Amino acid sequence: MNPERLHQKLLEKGTEAARARARHSTLERLRKQIRASEMVKYINLGNTVGKSEQLALLEPEYVEICEKCEAAEEEAGVAQVEYQAAQAYIEVWRTLEATKRAEMRL
Repeated sequence: MNPERLHQKLLEKGTEAARARARHSTLERLRKQIRASEMVKYINLGNTVGKSEQLALLEPEYVEICEKCEAAEEEAGVAQVEYQAAQAYIEVWRTLEATKRAEMRL
C-alpha cells in the first residue's frame, strides 16, 4: 500500500470520528435543553421539581433525543475504533517497510 493512500485513509477515518463526536456532543446539548424546557413547563403547571423531572423524562421528544444520543455515541465509538485501527495499520506498515530496508542493507 502506498503512503499517500494510507494518509488519505487516516484522514478519512479521523474526519469521520471527529464528525461523529461533534454530532453526539450537539445531540447531548439538545437533550439537556429539552429536559430543562420540559421541566420548566411542568413546574409552571404547579408540579414539584422532582415530579416535573419525572414527567419531563417521559416526554416523547425527550425519549426520542435520548435514542438519537445513544445512536450517535455508538457511531462515535465505532468511528474512533476505525481511526485507531487505521493508525495501527500504518504503524505495522512502517515497521514492515523499515524491516525490508534493514534486510537490504545486510
